[in-house]
Amino acid sequence: MRTLLLVLALLIAAVALTPQVLDDPGYVTLGYGQWVAQSSLVVFTLLLCFGFFLLYLLFRLLGGIGRSPSRLRGWHRKRRTDDARLGLARGLFALTEGRYSDAEGLLDRSAEEGDLPALNYVNAARAAQRITAFKRRDRYLELARNNQHSGQIMADLTAAELHLKSGEDDQAKALLAPLLAQKAVRPKTLELMMDALLATCDWAGLAALLPTLKRRQILDRKAARSLEEQIRCGLLLVTALNDNPAELTSSWQAIPKDQQRWPRVLHSYAALCLAADSNSDLEKLLYDAIERHWSEQLVYLYGLLEAGDNPRRLGRIEQWQEKQPENAILLLSAGRLCLRAQLWGKAEANLESSLALGPLPETCHLLTQLLLEQQQPERAMEMAQRGLELATEQPLSAQAAEMIASAIALLPAELREHPQLNQRFRYLAATGSDSLHGEP
Repeated sequence: MRTLLLVLALLIAAVALTPQVLDDPGYVTLGYGQWVAQSSLVVFTLLLCFGFFLLYLLFRLLGGIGRSPSRLRGWHRKRRTDDARLGLARGLFALTEGRYSDAEGLLDRSAEEGDLPALNYVNAARAAQRITAFKRRDRYLELARNNQHSGQIMADLTAAELHLKSGEDDQAKALLAPLLAQKAVRPKTLELMMDALLATCDWAGLAALLPTLKRRQILDRKAARSLEEQIRCGLLLVTALNDNPAELTSSWQAIPKDQQRWPRVLHSYAALCLAADSNSDLEKLLYDAIERHWSEQLVYLYGLLEAGDNPRRLGRIEQWQEKQPENAILLLSAGRLCLRAQLWGKAEANLESSLALGPLPETCHLLTQLLLEQQQPERAMEMAQRGLELATEQPLSAQAAEMIASAIALLPAELREHPQLNQRFRYLAATGSDSLHGEP
């Protein structure tokens, strides 16, 4: 735009001066020694402008020649930077495709000339991790840490993530602890620390971290509720392992009332109380919970209670049977209580009905006990055999294996030595697996 205005101004000036130049063109005389040169003013002016333009071009050319080395260096630098960006893009693409060796090479070679070398190194460390090159992984992470402040944080977060994937949970926690102490804690730090604490079952640490996770909205409401349930159950388990029933009760009472009603928490506490033989108030707790919200798991635990008024518990279960007459777990609990009360006929009827609705190895175990009490060893053996067959057809817990083993131990000596029964029992006891299938 400025050039256009300048040309326009020159044209206007030329038009304005043309009449005067034609009337009086003027002249210019230059002399040097014996040499004399004379020209009109217009020609002299044009020659002067042309000469100035030639000098300008000459100086521009000389300046360009002087600056060419730096320009060449800048061009090479830009070329290397462009190649580094292309190498980063290709390395990330190879990492996404699963070509980990290619990705590692591309990211390593393009790191130094890149805009953010730490980004190259942490992704090269990811590629090295996938091909189990742990020494190279650690070297890349160290290079990322030494690059810049943001690279150090990026390297620590990446290292913690890779340690978690390798099962090195304590190393991950050691790396994340200083990052949590910083003023501005990054969301990724909180996510990784949560995973590390879960992997190490550090329920106290998770309880301390949970408010921050909620405040920073790392978890949605459903996930936060599930994690809080896990924490409550985990803390109860840790307390129960101290073999102090009073301490377990205190831990339960410290839980807010609304959380005590969460099915998962209540079920965990009841099961731990049964395991610790600390169930003085458990009957009322289970009964109120079942009345409030039906739960087969709680009904099962209710049937396992031994201390207290067995006839009262049996009466309550029979009341529930009126509402749910074809519930296999309810019938199992009723049969267990009848067996404890030596009501052989009612026990057999409930257990047979439960077995017909939902075949379980444990039901066979109780029926085996009942048949032995009734002096029917042949039928007891058949029932124990059926329990073992069920155990090989469905997932079997270690507790169920123990129950079946105790059932076989109750059989007469001549039946315990039965070849097929003995063989299957030995296999079952030796594996202790939670999912046994097929014949041994």
